[in-house]
Amino acid sequence: RWDAKCTTYSVTDPKASHMFQPAQSQKRRRLSHLFDFSDSAQSTGVRFIFLDIDGVLCELVRSSHSLGECLALQDTIAQQHGPQYYAISARDLGVVYWDWKKEAITHLKKLCEETGAKIVISSDWRKNNSIDRLKLLFGLHGLAEHVVGVTPTLYAKLRGLEIESYLKEHPADVFTILDDRRYDLFSHFPEDQVVHCENYLDV
Repeated sequence: RWDAKCTTYSVTDPKASHMFQPAQSQKRRRLSHLFDFSDSAQSTGVRFIFLDIDGVLCELVRSSHSLGECLALQDTIAQQHGPQYYAISARDLGVVYWDWKKEAITHLKKLCEETGAKIVISSDWRKNNSIDRLKLLFGLHGLAEHVVGVTPTLYAKLRGLEIESYLKEHPADVFTILDDRRYDLFSHFPEDQVVHCENYLDV
């Protein structure tokens, strides 16, 4: 049994503009339950995880590795996995290699494998990295095959609208949103589809 150290939050709480308060009906829960649509007679089996990165796969406070260390790491990765990694920011490679949490990667991979859910990147990382580069980054942790797309970049801090736009073009039976911030998510989706992660995805 594995649970996520994540909580859904109510947008109706008066403190929600600055911080989140746990919704009364939602506590820690198994993420795999988010993808249970056995009652859906018309299900085609399409499941999406809309994934933020900072605050979900890694903490906001990162390790302090120098640019020289990141460049040396890039050389090592390129030698092991191919020169395509030279097209990626050495700093980004350093964050993925040193700062992405093992627990978060394990839970995300297990969720994808157990439910068949595919990852759509909603994080700001998509603004500086193409889908091909993101797959290379996720490939360092064995997750490349699960990454299928990125949400469009529409307006600053309107992540809910961006996810809604993606779903109009790519309909899904069920989906969940993993994020460490609110943005406009609750304006577009029920709170049981949004999982707020504290620091990162953890047990």
